[in-house]
Amino acid sequence: MGLYEKRVIRYILALSFVPGEDDESGVNVNPYTKYKLYELLVSPPFGAASLKKVVANMKNTIKNLYTAEAFIDNVKDDVEKNNLKEQFNCQKDLYDQELKPILKDPDKLFAKLTSDVFVRLNHSVADEFERIKREAQAKS
Repeated sequence: MGLYEKRVIRYILALSFVPGEDDESGVNVNPYTKYKLYELLVSPPFGAASLKKVVANMKNTIKNLYTAEAFIDNVKDDVEKNNLKEQFNCQKDLYDQELKPILKDPDKLFAKLTSDVFVRLNHSVADEFERIKREAQAKS
């Protein structure tokens, strides 16, 4: 696994382990244990090919997230930097809000992570992080 594939897995794990978090309905959600999530991702209907597809779909998003964040840190003007950080944080929060419910429902995990909707979500979020990166690069 390459650097960004590992970052995708860590990102999924980080979003999966939020202790004491309530979902939108107010029902307390029990976070996965590391082993439960691993068990879900390696058992049918998931498998190596499906997991590789999910990671590939998220890889560009996570790569653009990290590079946008790095370019924002290089912006000299504090006002511009804060504006870009706000855009970045807003986009990241939206992505996390879309991803967390998917990870909280083990019965729908495979269907959601391998759906066209998930692929489109990752493309649009990756494009937005790319736009933020280019804007930060222009202001560096």
